[in-house]
Amino acid sequence: MESKHLKVLGFGCPERLGDAEFVTQFLKDAVERVGMRPLGEPMVHDVALDVEKLGQELFEDEGGVTCQIVGYHTLSTSHLAIHTWPLRKEFHFDLYSCRLFDAEDLIQFISERFHVTQIQVSDLTSHCEWQSSTN
Repeated sequence: MESKHLKVLGFGCPERLGDAEFVTQFLKDAVERVGMRPLGEPMVHDVALDVEKLGQELFEDEGGVTCQIVGYHTLSTSHLAIHTWPLRKEFHFDLYSCRLFDAEDLIQFISERFHVTQIQVSDLTSHCEWQSSTN
């Protein structure tokens, strides 16, 4: 299946989802996997856990836990982005491109990298083209 805009929601390995270096490498490898050209390096932000917003105290072995990782990579054909929530074992991934890419291969790649246990995929390609109108 070829796509121009793919959204992937999933559950996976919290250690990988909470590792900013791993997510950075994932973004670089994902760009290479779909055969696109990156514009610069990916931007990845490791958002520290705010215990007050969590609403409960952490156990002793949960110290220094990442609340969320946000990653973005600009491409010559558009962008890809990922948001991860390690405590929920959840991630949201988005790749938009002006050029078609192999969605099935990318989904398999994402599944392997994050040891995905549950996945929901939406192909939004039809929303990337102008719809005819009567104006």
